Amino acid sequence: MEQALIFFEKSLQIGRNLGDDTKIAWSLGNIGSAHICLGNCDSAIPLLLSAKAIFEQIKALIGVVFCLEELGLIALFRGEFDRAQTLADQAENLALDAGLSLDFHQRPTALKGMSRLMKGDLTRAITCFQDIETAGTPGLTTCLGTGFVSIVNQDACRAAFYEKKAKHLTKSVHKPQFIALSYLLQEAIFLQNKDKAAAASKLDLAMNAPLSPSKLFNAWPFADSLICQIRQV
Repeated sequence: MEQALIFFEKSLQIGRNLGDDTKIAWSLGNIGSAHICLGNCDSAIPLLLSAKAIFEQIKALIGVVFCLEELGLIALFRGEFDRAQTLADQAENLALDAGLSLDFHQRPTALKGMSRLMKGDLTRAITCFQDIETAGTPGLTTCLGTGFVSIVNQDACRAAFYEKKAKHLTKSVHKPQFIALSYLLQEAIFLQNKDKAAAASKLDLAMNAPLSPSKLFNAWPFADSLICQIRQV
């Protein structure tokens, strides 16, 4: 990711030299996204906000949706679930109103579903994830979310099915915070199958994974309960 960051920074300089607002905005947005991947969310926010402002000025709606989604992910990783849902709603509505392709409103819908799940609004979270599956192939966020929903509904087999899909998808996603969530889902599955030793091992991986979103874990009661179940053993 460090090499990608260097490339995006060079692209930004070229865009500024040319006075190319589109190139400037995408470069800023990509730099911001790269900082999320590196755990530098404080640095990512002003970059994404600057990119969003330029995208709005030049009416590049795809770029605005991208920035809203990335800002929503930051809020999610920080345990700010209300803000994450608000940003996801904005991105989803904009993508739908603009008639953008399915992929551009599936991602914010998945983020909204995950935010609702972590706020305890299970019914509406399920609706988000089901809408995505009905419309197309679910991505990483949807697979993780559906896996956690399955655990809450005491369906470890279904959870394991989505965990397997999520594990495969994490290989192509550059935000390591999702890897920690994947380990947490694995812990939940082992706990439901009454294998506390394996669950403890997965919890250790979740808590010590690169850029593990500890604020998310602390703010999400379900995650906190999973952690407590192991620590009390």
